Order: sequence, then C-alpha cells, then structure tokens
Amino acid sequence: VKLNIGKLNQPIKILTEDNEQQLLALFPAELERNLLLLVARSNSAGEHVSQLKSVFKLNFFDHRQKIYGMSNNALSDAQSAVLEQLHNIKEQISQYDLGSEITTEMITQTAEQLTTMVDTLQLLTEYPASHLLQTQVDELNALTAAQQVPDEQHLMALADSLLQVESLLQPGAANASSAEYKQLQATVIEECLLELSYIKEMLATQAESTNTDNHLLDQAATKLELIAGSLTMLTLSDAAETLEKTAQQMRQCVTNNDELSPTKLDLFAEIIASCDLYMEGIKQHGQPLNQFLETANNKLADFEHILNGSIATEPATPQPEILAELGTISIAQESTEPELEPELEPV
Repeated sequence: VKLNIGKLNQPIKILTEDNEQQLLALFPAELERNLLLLVARSNSAGEHVSQLKSVFKLNFFDHRQKIYGMSNNALSDAQSAVLEQLHNIKEQISQYDLGSEITTEMITQTAEQLTTMVDTLQLLTEYPASHLLQTQVDELNALTAAQQVPDEQHLMALADSLLQVESLLQPGAANASSAEYKQLQATVIEECLLELSYIKEMLATQAESTNTDNHLLDQAATKLELIAGSLTMLTLSDAAETLEKTAQQMRQCVTNNDELSPTKLDLFAEIIASCDLYMEGIKQHGQPLNQFLETANNKLADFEHILNGSIATEPATPQPEILAELGTISIAQESTEPELEPELEPV
C-alpha cells in the first residue's frame, strides 16, 4: 500500500508544476488500476472507501464474504436456480432462426442474461463454469459492437459451452468442484508459484552474469511451459497462453543466441512478476486478478516489438519494485526521480 501511495508523488508533481493536460498525457493508468484494486480488497466501511467502491463498482470482493455464510442448502438452491436459468437460455437459443430473424437486440439480451450468470457463478466459486460463459459473453458483445448477428458456428459454440456449464453444475460435479477441484486448484497454484520463484532466481542470475550463454533462459522456458500446462488443466487458458508465448520468446533468444540487454531481461522479469501476482489472486481470493495478466501481455507485446525492430528506442525503465524483487537493483534507487523536461538555456 505504501509503495503504491508513494508513486502518487510524480503525478501530483506534474499536476502542480505543469497542468492537467500534461498529467493526462503522462497518466499513470497502471498505478490507477493498482490503487483501485487495493480499495476493492479493503474491508473498511469508512466514508471514502465506500464512495470509491460505489463510484467505480469495486464491490466484487465484498460479495464473497456473503457466500461464505450460506448454508449447504442455500448453495444448492442457488445452483438449482442457475441451472433453471441456464435451461431457459438454452430454450431461447434453440428457437433462434438463422438469418434475418436474429436481431442485435436479441443478442444483447442474451449477453446480459449470461453476464448475470457469470457474476452468480463467481460468487458460488464455480470459476471453470463462469470462465466458459464469460468467453461467450465476450464473443456476443463483439458481434453486437460490429452490428452483426451470430452465424451457425457461433450458435453451436454457444450451445456447446452451455452444455459444458450444465454438466459442471450437476449435483455430482458440484460436490467435486467444492472439494476435489478446489483442493487440486490450491495444490497446482502453489506449485506454479514455487516454479515462478525459481524462474525469478534464474533471471536474476542471468542479469548478474557476464557470460553470454543463455542456458538459464532455456531452463526458464522449460519451466514456463510446464506451468502453462498446469494452468490449462485448471481451464486458465488465457494465462497459459501468455506463459507459452513468453517461453517461445525465450526459446527464440536462445536459438538465435541474441544478446540479452538489460531491457529485455527487465521485460521478462515484469512478465513473470505480473503472472505471479495474477496467481496470487487465485491463491488468496479464489479468483484471478486479470489486470495483472493484461500487464503481462502488454510487456510481452513490448518485447515482441523490440525483437521485430518496430520500437526505435527501448521502453521506459520498468517498475523498481519488480526489479528489486528479482535482486537486479536496490530499493534505494526508488528515491531517484528523473527530470521531466530539460531546462532551456536563456537565449
């Protein structure tokens, strides 16, 4: 908390010494997300925290406290209600006629119904089922935004996802989800976090080494591929894809014997640190913190741009706390603030 609050110093300095337009041009979007996440996690009932949660709709962690107090009968009733709603949506989709009979309004209504079910399933900690439906919601919203209607392939994919969700929510599957699956998830995530810690150590060793041999990077890529396979087993396909792409970039550096500049190593470090925070969200709160996965994907895109030569200059210095975690720099460096603009000599 103190580290993120301390980072407000630079934006405040820009606002007071320059103007609002300059602040907007250099707006710290990632810092804003981190601060809002801290507010969302807060258990405070104070006036300011409550207002922030209300304005930015940050009550998703609060709802989890309610579900813990529900009895087994209440949970069973909630799942039965979800299954009934799922059945109604299946009937609605089966009545869709291809062609002009389907309207964007109908698709929007279906997407809204599925979104409500996604929220309910997350409250019930049925994350594999909620993830399946969220994928379909994103597909329908994309079609609506493009003023298009789903074709037969889209409708078949939607129907298939609904059937999978229905099988996951059946009484037998529910018992497995509440016990065996959660135990499996906790064990796998713990192992993944341990492997990520080893990868951090490898990157730190590589950064300090004067040897141009990239064999440690090859070992890190192997570990990332194993972690990706574990996440795929937990239906965390987006995170698995990010780690697989990162491993591919590492392999490419090893194959081409590319020189690993500090910038490249720092980007790898930030990707690993972001994925670590993503999985910590699952471990601590039972659900992934997708904003950290988004950060990892952005850093991965920066790395790809550097390799493709589409970025003439290297990205800005990565966040000190991530580098410090890897042991590549000292925390004391955080106190050094770069000059925003060079001073102009008088004419």
